[in-house]
Amino acid sequence: SASAPPSRGAADAKGHMASTSKSQMSTQTMLAGAVAVGAVGGLLLGRNKRLQGTISGLFGGSSAAPAGNRSVEDLVRENIKTLTPYRCARDDYEEGVLLDANENSIGATVAKPPDTRELNRYPCPYQWELKALIAKHRKIAKEQIFLGVGSDEAIDMMMRIFCVPREDTIVITPPTYGMYGVCAKVNDVEVIKSPLDPLFDVNLESLFADLRPSTKLMFLCSPGNPTAKSIPLATVEAVLNDPRYDGMVVVDEAYVDFSTVPSACCLVDKYPKLIVLQTLSKAFGLAGIRLGMAISQESTIQYFNNVKAPYSVNKLTAEMAVDAFNNVSAEPEPEPEP
Repeated sequence: SASAPPSRGAADAKGHMASTSKSQMSTQTMLAGAVAVGAVGGLLLGRNKRLQGTISGLFGGSSAAPAGNRSVEDLVRENIKTLTPYRCARDDYEEGVLLDANENSIGATVAKPPDTRELNRYPCPYQWELKALIAKHRKIAKEQIFLGVGSDEAIDMMMRIFCVPREDTIVITPPTYGMYGVCAKVNDVEVIKSPLDPLFDVNLESLFADLRPSTKLMFLCSPGNPTAKSIPLATVEAVLNDPRYDGMVVVDEAYVDFSTVPSACCLVDKYPKLIVLQTLSKAFGLAGIRLGMAISQESTIQYFNNVKAPYSVNKLTAEMAVDAFNNVSAEPEPEPEP
């Protein structure tokens, strides 16, 4: 026999249950979506501090200095700012009975003739005698000089001081020196390539168009390797003065002594974000001793000294370099550019 139709109350209850079920499913779907979005957002935020700063700024929180207004300190990585440098034996004592570094007090095993260099002792970590000679030669202050194992050490150190891996970028102007890209790859930093024009000059408009807010370092090679083309100081100053870029400008002068364009060292006092790289491997003919330098304002060089290995420049290298600078006259006054 036919079953009786459901009562109104039963139908209402069934409808209510269906509505409740749909509402629960909708709520669950929304919750799942929110969790998924939150997870992705959390992942992005966790990996992107710039995004954190942007969102924080939108909601009234503190944020990093906006692009276009960053100081040198703003550009330095947070972990480097708070780094306590290694304090080595020669920071405190260089004379007397030195027992603080577990050195071999009997002497070096290679001393024939007798070792007059005290190779059994660690070198001065800051090489002040050598820096004083370089400062006189380049007309800068010795406190503005960092010495390293070739200029390659300074290039790598800049990546570690300024660039957060997988977040910040550098810009280069190919064709140019290959170690910029190698050091960036080692430090997991993306390289932006802004090619030179057909005459191997820097195309400023193209260069600025290629920059990103994440760009911390700009490498300009002058004279260029392999182009041999020098960059006028007016161009360097144009980059440093342009509000479209507020990162560090690195002028690599490995071949500067072969150029009629003066060294950018003369601009260091004027521009806090300028770093000049030089080496003894080319004009000085001392590629075998592996000595390079970064030249910048003292506060920037202090970051290099904080990060560097304690005794990266050894006594034999320093001795050869001191001898070289004692055998060259002071750098002649540059002729005015045409």
